[in-house]
Amino acid sequence: MNDEDGNPAQDYEIDDLKYNVYEDVKETSLKFIGLPNNIGVYFDVNNKTRVDALRGYPAFPIVGVRKWLQLDSPQKYEDEAYATLTFICVIRSGYYEGGCLDYDVKVEVDGYETELGMIKSEWRTIIEAEIKRVGNQLEQIFERYSIPLTRVGTFSNGETIYTRG
Repeated sequence: MNDEDGNPAQDYEIDDLKYNVYEDVKETSLKFIGLPNNIGVYFDVNNKTRVDALRGYPAFPIVGVRKWLQLDSPQKYEDEAYATLTFICVIRSGYYEGGCLDYDVKVEVDGYETELGMIKSEWRTIIEAEIKRVGNQLEQIFERYSIPLTRVGTFSNGETIYTRG
């Protein structure tokens, strides 16, 4: 990762970034606490935490937030379900240099990890809205510690050019 002047970041700067993001996520996650079906907690992660990443773009976990949802059935006599959304905040390596703050989301329904496309549509809508809400809160934290970029263009091979936004 590089600092805003293009110089390689020192280890202590990366450690400070990780600590600051961790503390802000921890503080923000306290706002998630509510009724039993609406609890959010933060938790420590370590380098053994699974983070989906391509070999060329390693990701290092910082902190996680877990959110529980009760999914009521629109049909009066059908069972209800519970969803667990796990957000892992990571520092992801850049293509040639730099990096970005990002998050991965894992969705479980009644204790089984699943993809959004495999969930009932009425529940999927609730889950997608919650992912967007929590994701927006995480993005606000990330903006405090990053330089906004604007995409200028993308080449046919996928390489993209950015400028400071």
